[in-house]
Amino acid sequence: MWRFREDDQESDWSVSVGAGAHPSLLSFHDTNNNNKQQPIEAVVDNLLGGLRYRMDVRAVTEAGAGDFSAASDAVHVEMPILPPPRPSSGIEIVYNTIHSTDLGIRYSTSMFNAKHGYLKKSALIVAEVNNNNENIINSIIDNQNKTLTWSQVQRFDLWPAYVAIETMIEPLRKFFPPHFVSEVIGVDSTCSNIEVDTICNGPLKPATSYRFKLRLYTAPDMWTDSEYSEIATTSWFINHSLL
Repeated sequence: MWRFREDDQESDWSVSVGAGAHPSLLSFHDTNNNNKQQPIEAVVDNLLGGLRYRMDVRAVTEAGAGDFSAASDAVHVEMPILPPPRPSSGIEIVYNTIHSTDLGIRYSTSMFNAKHGYLKKSALIVAEVNNNNENIINSIIDNQNKTLTWSQVQRFDLWPAYVAIETMIEPLRKFFPPHFVSEVIGVDSTCSNIEVDTICNGPLKPATSYRFKLRLYTAPDMWTDSEYSEIATTSWFINHSLL
């Protein structure tokens, strides 16, 4: 039986391994009788990336369970931090909120998964698409951790993907029960007055098509994107002063 405990936690849990488990590449050698002991392999799930675990072992027979191994014999394992698992859902457009320069979206925290490490932040990414629902620049940026801002994409006729909103995520193991997060894209009219490399939720262009996705981070250089949303097209601009 293996006992697992996170180094900074008081609670622990056990994993029972039968003698008939699959042999591993490692084996134990008894120097007293020169007989090789049968190696045992076990797969332990639900370990979180970035956390350090202590593993103790004890034998269990029909007569009962023995003592756990001495603390000095415990094995310590630190799980690697990896990019988050790919979300199974994506951003939803709230179609009755679409205006000429802004619109509403929402997404569920069921997209969040801390298996590969605590989530640090999310970035809501906006990308303009043409009549063929394409943007060649996006195909390049999507393969890099590019974080263009609203101000930086103004020089392009067809806006490449940019970060409109960045949100820090509370370090939770599980996001249950899930809930929806709602955002309005395009509501900040001050973006032209700040530094161009500052993330800002600037106005969208009227009568223009966009897609949206969420980027999740476990570290500054480790991220995973959701799929792009359905297309949303802003309405034509209406100058009420001329009416």
